Amino acid sequence: MSIMFACQSPIAAAVLQLLLAAVVSAQHINVTVDDVSVSLKDSGSSTGERYTLGKLKRLAITCRASSSGVLSPSSFFWRLENSNSSATVDARITVDTKLADNGLSGTSVLNINYPVKSDITNFVCIVNQTASATGRFLSAPLLTMKVDGANEYDVAMWPGESVAILCLVEGNPMGDIRWTKSVDPAFNLTNNNTLYLSSVSYEADRGYITCASKNRYGENTARLFLRVKSPLSFLTPLVAIGCEIVAILVIVVVYELYDKRRRQVVDGDDPKSE
Repeated sequence: MSIMFACQSPIAAAVLQLLLAAVVSAQHINVTVDDVSVSLKDSGSSTGERYTLGKLKRLAITCRASSSGVLSPSSFFWRLENSNSSATVDARITVDTKLADNGLSGTSVLNINYPVKSDITNFVCIVNQTASATGRFLSAPLLTMKVDGANEYDVAMWPGESVAILCLVEGNPMGDIRWTKSVDPAFNLTNNNTLYLSSVSYEADRGYITCASKNRYGENTARLFLRVKSPLSFLTPLVAIGCEIVAILVIVVVYELYDKRRRQVVDGDDPKSE
């Protein structure tokens, strides 16, 4: 009996493994999330971002779950791809979930109200805390230019000053970076999100500075006008002050002559009266 039991044990173990695999397979949930392509709008401006996200009221992305077994999709959880927190911690984000009457499928829609550039990214949908899929909002690059931490697209400088211009690239997927200058067609800087210009001059730096970025969904540019003062600009205030001083002196001299003449008339010393 012991020999027969020993021979049957491997068979029983194999059968048990097959049964467990069948149970796991029967409980498998399929999860998919639709990617969403976001169209950008032409700003029509000579400076700033060429194509913008615009004032969209809402973006939505849909997660679908289905099961052919006894385990039904009962809970949906959304999060950003690089975060463990629920996406709904952002008050602009809401989730609408619907389960089928037969319990074998369900959908969950993540809504972003009044979306901003940073929302064009990846979101993960997790079903029953085990099965998951990633969906993406996709767009051409979205660009923001900053000078000293503020959004600037028209910067005035004196010759000899220095400036650091940041080009923040968002959108999904991320694009490359290329800098150009209208005053110097040969200038070309790539793969650096910060352009540093030291000791700017009117001849070499005044004009449009462009940050361009491209991915497989399109290309975008952002332009800033660097308004370097002309060396003659130093003379303008001095000339204006000089003119004011001359005008004041003329007024004073004329008044003194008039006052002197008036006193002579009053005192009877007017030579013309003789």
